[in-house]
Amino acid sequence: MLSILTLNAQVQIGAWIVGENFMNLSGNSVSMPDANTLAIGAPINDGFGLFEAGHVRAYSWSGTAWVQKGVDIDGEAIEDWSGTSVSMPDANTLAIGAPGNDGNGSDAGHARVFSWSGTAWVQKGADIDGWSPYNQSGYSVSMPDANTLAIGAPGNDGNGIGVGHARVYSWSGTAWGQKGADIDGEAGGDWSGCSVSMPDANTLAIGARDNDGNGLDAGHARVYSWSGTAWVQKGVDIDGEASFDWSGYSVSMPDANTLAIGARDNDGNGLDAGHARVYSWSGTAWVQKGVDIDGEAVGDLSGHAVSMPDANTLAIGALGNNSFLPLPDAGHTRVYSWSGTAWGQKGIDIDGWSPYNQSGYSVSMPDANILAIGAPAADSGRGHTIVYSLATIGDAENSLLATLKLYPNPASSVINVEVDAEHFDVP
Repeated sequence: MLSILTLNAQVQIGAWIVGENFMNLSGNSVSMPDANTLAIGAPINDGFGLFEAGHVRAYSWSGTAWVQKGVDIDGEAIEDWSGTSVSMPDANTLAIGAPGNDGNGSDAGHARVFSWSGTAWVQKGADIDGWSPYNQSGYSVSMPDANTLAIGAPGNDGNGIGVGHARVYSWSGTAWGQKGADIDGEAGGDWSGCSVSMPDANTLAIGARDNDGNGLDAGHARVYSWSGTAWVQKGVDIDGEASFDWSGYSVSMPDANTLAIGARDNDGNGLDAGHARVYSWSGTAWVQKGVDIDGEAVGDLSGHAVSMPDANTLAIGALGNNSFLPLPDAGHTRVYSWSGTAWGQKGIDIDGWSPYNQSGYSVSMPDANILAIGAPAADSGRGHTIVYSLATIGDAENSLLATLKLYPNPASSVINVEVDAEHFDVP
């Protein structure tokens, strides 16, 4: 009798999406709300002729290619670095962070939200400016829905020099209004807000890569829940493993009880190999789910980017990986699935295409079978983004099995294979 072997396929969807010009760093940020929609940030783009104003482009999948949706969304002014961060909660809503914007002082930063009118991207509400100069507000953004936005400002001095903070905003129907007070970092120099993630309107994770709770620059992450009147910390600080880990450089929450944390400079598998950890909420505390997921080799910086579409799937970007050839700093991305007892790699490494691509600088998964990877240093800094399908061949809904015929069954010498009218004899 014949049996079907389920394999993991990593198939590129469409062509590379390449940045507009050299040194645009397209792919610095990526966000996919669904399998057919993608936003890409290029923070060094000179849109409208404004030096390093930055821009964002949104794309839709036509069935055969990635087609730009609307025109470029350019930054407001010189050196805004618009597109440093992007977040799409759905196909028609887009948040963009521009940490270099000077609207409220030099490098105060800002965030903007855009809605799709049916023909164009239209700004929703006014600019949300950083509190004061050098806040770098918009360094990170996260939208769980079209009416809620979290903004990280790691340079804010509200609780000490460079302590950082995060703010959450809600849409009233006519304007963006702050929800609760500023969520300040723990101590000066924490750089809290370097990463933020909101799985829903009432839950927020904040990374503070330079926090010293478990050693100098060990980093940490904190999770907050909305009580109805204020943001209340959920559990204790989740500190990095050791000094200089930069834990919290990246965070991702697929739901209110699951959190992935990237510590890109962790030395568990060699100097700066990096690692990621996943935590589950027990009801009273954050408990690590499985063991550390270490980077492959020295200098990988694994955990620079993380993305969790659900509680059992995790993508980790390692921009410093040298690939199998090797290609220096080509970068790679790995996807992991939870077996019930451990994290196991799904498919093979997805390596950058050439040296110094820094593939894996950004990653986004809308579901367990679709992955976008940004490589901002590729193509002489033009940058590119590639989308992959990770669907298992054994999944008839997402694979060839729906059109695959094997006969006769049972067989003794020759197997006939038909796929969409193509016929092969396998001796």
